[in-house]
Amino acid sequence: MIRRETDAALINVIANHPSVLPYFDLAKTGALDFSECLDRPAEYAVVSNGIDALGIFEWSAPGVWQGHTMFLPSCRGRRAVREGHAICAWMLANLGDMIWGQTPLLLRHVRWFNRQIGFERAGIGFHHVSGEVEYFVMRKSNGRTSDCSRGDLGS
Repeated sequence: MIRRETDAALINVIANHPSVLPYFDLAKTGALDFSECLDRPAEYAVVSNGIDALGIFEWSAPGVWQGHTMFLPSCRGRRAVREGHAICAWMLANLGDMIWGQTPLLLRHVRWFNRQIGFERAGIGFHHVSGEVEYFVMRKSNGRTSDCSRGDLGS
């Protein structure tokens, strides 16, 4: 069941897992702690399946959130696509009208994943830490998000 997290335990476990931590640009500083994000619910939302998949969303503007997804090794492949899609659908149904993201061009598999869960390509840009990135957007009106609660990925 998709839910909004109120405790940082799950996000800290997933973010600091050896298969996830290297994807954070700032991972060189050691273990990550997302507790402060949960203390600021107007600015951050952590939405998860309660087990091994989650999205952290940062408020950008009214109804607009920048999203980042992460998964433990137990949630990969088709299951990750299903859970990622459900997390984003929950977010749009409950907290926003649009989710956007910027994925480094070097992370081809993540860019593929973004498209699989319903994000649309929105151009190429440059991030001061990550370098060249591809922008993605998902809007509430995007038909791919409407039936996610039933597991329909809207192919």
